Formats: sequence, C-alpha cells, structure tokens
Amino acid sequence: MVRIPKVVLLLETSTEYGRRLLRGILRYSRLHGPWSLYVAPGHFEQVLPKAKSWDGTGIIARIHTPRMERGIRASGLPFVASSLDELRRESGRDKFCEIRTNSPAIARMAAADLLERGLGHFAFCGFVECSWSLLRGSTSQKS
Repeated sequence: MVRIPKVVLLLETSTEYGRRLLRGILRYSRLHGPWSLYVAPGHFEQVLPKAKSWDGTGIIARIHTPRMERGIRASGLPFVASSLDELRRESGRDKFCEIRTNSPAIARMAAADLLERGLGHFAFCGFVECSWSLLRGSTSQKS
C-alpha cells in the first residue's frame, strides 16, 4: 500500500511571492503526487496543525521568525523552507534545505529592462531589514 505524503504548507497567501510558491508546489504535487496538503491561508504568522490525528510527513514553509523556525524544528518532521534571511549567517545551529531567489539576477534583469526602455536614471526602493532586498539594491547599483 502506498502512503500518500501529508505535507503542511506554511506559506503566506497574502503576498504574490507566497501565492506563486503555493502554485508551484501544487503543480509539482499534481505531476508527482498525489500529496495530501494542509494549507492555512493567511499572512506571515503561520502555525503547524494542532490536531493530534494529523500524521504529517513533511513541511514546506516560509520562515519569518526564529520562533517559527523553532516550532518547525521541534516537530521533528523533514522540512524545506524559504527564509527572509537569504544570506544566512554562519551559526552553531543546523542549516536546513532552503528555497532561495536569485537576487543578483533579479536586480540585473530589472535594471536591464529599465535601461532598454530608455530610463538611464532610476533608484531602488527596498527594505533595510531584509537581506534579499539589500542584495538586490547593491547589485542594481553595479548594473
């Protein structure tokens, strides 16, 4: 008897990034599944299912806080995650498999598009607390 994987998706559905990540996972599960998916729509504060009968086999998450990471690790389930800190600093804690965007490529593509449209002077507006945003800003300055 084949066991269908039960995967919890802790992704914010209030952002385009989260919705596109969700669409990609759903497409993958249709092609390579079936999977049983637990999705809790919402913003950044996602939580694991509380039902004791939920016998999960894995987690795909967008980690936003150290508390969320601790909760996921405490579950003991294998997980793949996307983190707001793409430039993870070396630390004593275990690393995890991480979904990452290619921020330098994104910055170069955006700058090239603006230049192709004849815009030679433009600025980058980002988030100072997010490593991915800082990396895109510094890359776009070099372009």
